[in-house]
Amino acid sequence: MKESLLVLLVTPIIIFTFVTVSHSQYTITQLTNNGYDEGNPQINNNGKVARYGYDGSDYEIFLYDGTIMTQITNNPNPDYSPRPNDRGELVWFQYDGSDFEIFLCGHRPFGVIVPKWRINPKEV
Repeated sequence: MKESLLVLLVTPIIIFTFVTVSHSQYTITQLTNNGYDEGNPQINNNGKVARYGYDGSDYEIFLYDGTIMTQITNNPNPDYSPRPNDRGELVWFQYDGSDFEIFLCGHRPFGVIVPKWRINPKEV
């Protein structure tokens, strides 16, 4: 009976201490601070974070490069689910009013991201 009581008293302390120690190994950085909804953050091995976010009229794609957050898309159609890769490319899908389209962007000189091609999933 005394052994069981001792285990119950010690166990929460061990768990609490472990959680506290594991959190102290990480730095938490808030990437957004606005009144709009953001979602689906994705990070690549180079530390770039892609997300979609509301811009006041629809959802657009944004990319954080470790220093600044850049709006990648600016159009009347909602853009969702960006995925950055380690080559600097970014893929996402957009609803065009009747179905979803897939977009792929890559870098041009000076870091400007431009569409490479557009794929209709129904044609693939």
